[in-house]
Amino acid sequence: MVLDHHRLRRTGDRRTETFRVADRIDAGRGPVRRAEVKAVVAELPYLGFHTFLLRYAAAYGLRHPTRPLPMLRW
Repeated sequence: MVLDHHRLRRTGDRRTETFRVADRIDAGRGPVRRAEVKAVVAELPYLGFHTFLLRYAAAYGLRHPTRPLPMLRW
């Protein structure tokens, strides 16, 4: 589950797929079911998570301009 939760395509495992979708909603700040995500974030705030993601992606992109992020798997 840990290795495959950043995959771009669906997985065959239900638990991994649930975790993958939840991670995508979390990283995207939940544009699909906004009210439900806001309720969860009220209890578990992001606390700089998205700032970290942007900094990491920018630094990686500068170091490796021709390679995609390593966590993106088919």
